[in-house]
Amino acid sequence: MVFHAMDVKHVLETAGTCQPQVIVLSLGFPVEPVLAVLRALKQNPDLQLIPVVVISAVATRRQQTQALAAGATDYLLKPFTFEQLALTLEQCL
Repeated sequence: MVFHAMDVKHVLETAGTCQPQVIVLSLGFPVEPVLAVLRALKQNPDLQLIPVVVISAVATRRQQTQALAAGATDYLLKPFTFEQLALTLEQCL
């Protein structure tokens, strides 16, 4: 199943209700909302073990480092192939 959430509150509510196997967050501008989601997920004992993959078109080392430090399991750069996404998700599971 795939669920869509537009903000931190929705991500936390949806993840808490659905207990997904993996969460994929699209990193756009600004970066702070995604970092807030990552931090909130990792601070919640019921959600902190769910792997989180961040996808982004921004390839700066700083943003990658920030996302991983905030709790992302992996960081996938756009454009990516279906095979790259599938492999990343498989590694998370």
